[in-house]
Amino acid sequence: MLNEILVILIVISVVYFMFIKKPSLRDKKTTKKDELNSEDLVACHTCGTYISVSESIIKGADYYCSQECLEG
Repeated sequence: MLNEILVILIVISVVYFMFIKKPSLRDKKTTKKDELNSEDLVACHTCGTYISVSESIIKGADYYCSQECLEG
């Protein structure tokens, strides 16, 4: 009886940690800025033109190729 309860608890724990529990912000060690190099290409949020990260305008999580696309 005790063995069956332990097996059930282990199965529930495995299912919880693999499928239900979401990683917290503290668990994430890299940010979006860390993932991209300055020469990586990103698409402009407005027009879709590809531009390097170092030449882009960043607002929030979006990249823009020019001031016009940022405002428009």
